[in-house]
Amino acid sequence: MSTVSEEAVTLEAELPSFSLAGKTAFVTGSSRGIGRSIALALASAGADVAISCNTGGSAALEVCNAIHKLGRKAELYAHNIAVEAEVEAMCNEFGATLATSTSWSTTPGSLATGLSRSSPRRPGTM
Repeated sequence: MSTVSEEAVTLEAELPSFSLAGKTAFVTGSSRGIGRSIALALASAGADVAISCNTGGSAALEVCNAIHKLGRKAELYAHNIAVEAEVEAMCNEFGATLATSTSWSTTPGSLATGLSRSSPRRPGTM
């Protein structure tokens, strides 16, 4: 199994050439699986990335560290997106730290909670 850093380098080599420089992406469920892959791919394309996962923990920190090694900004927001008050808190924290021209990326788990449809301060899409 490859490390997160090796995976980011591999993704950079395999992605089509496009730039997200100057953009900020917010990826839910980004400590593992699809969310991690999306976060690393967006960082490889030049975006700063907001990492969100329910528990925080070492896996989420590994993803942040891999993004920093790519020369991008990364912030971790450990909130349960199934709880509306936590979504509100997460959006406020994001707005105070990384929010700029924002793209929003979700994973299937967050779609199941309705976050992409009902978040009171959902960032715009690209």
